[in-house]
Amino acid sequence: MLEKISNINEEIKSEVKKYNNSWIGLGMKLIELSEEIQKNDKISWKSEFGVSNFSEYCAVILKEDYDKMIKIRSAGTCIKKNRIELYEEYKKDNSIIFPGFSLIYLVEGNKSMLEEIGKYDELIDNLFEDRLKRFDLDEKIRGYKKRKVNVGKNGKSKIESDTFSYDFDLIERRENLFLTVIPNLKKEINDVFEDDDERVIEIKDDLDKLEEKIRDLVLENDGVETNE
Repeated sequence: MLEKISNINEEIKSEVKKYNNSWIGLGMKLIELSEEIQKNDKISWKSEFGVSNFSEYCAVILKEDYDKMIKIRSAGTCIKKNRIELYEEYKKDNSIIFPGFSLIYLVEGNKSMLEEIGKYDELIDNLFEDRLKRFDLDEKIRGYKKRKVNVGKNGKSKIESDTFSYDFDLIERRENLFLTVIPNLKKEINDVFEDDDERVIEIKDDLDKLEEKIRDLVLENDGVETNE
């Protein structure tokens, strides 16, 4: 195992023990580890930890729930993108208070919809500056989901009265990609090719990365807009 990867892994284990009081350090280390593995073609989750992807790393190595870890990592990414100055201050003074990771993820999980209607930045400000509570945040997001905003060529927004709903069939098809399609493809590759072929190993590593990216994409998008 690469020394840097090993060090990050040990730091993550340390942060796991502390994250009930402060999840931020853990979130940043999860991001750092994921980025290190993703940018280095010579290593993978398999080569470093003997697992197929981030979800297995959480379950096998950290012995933590994957859904919770992806929310923490997603919230950390939000802070890096939207409040990096506040995070730098936090590293010097950890008495600075951040919103809980579940609140941040509530916004991040609806990011596509919120960006489409121009409300994402506003809700981020509400969270960090106005200390918006969960009930109020839920109410705002539910209100936005009941409207569809179409932006015309003139740049003006038109509010329509149709309702936001979930296309559960499409959600199921998306989840099927990482739950069935890719696992079946990997099994088929195992059945018809020799395991010691370097090209096969590389293909399986690529499929592991693809499976994780699709899983993250599905989990980070709550629903699909349909017009009723």
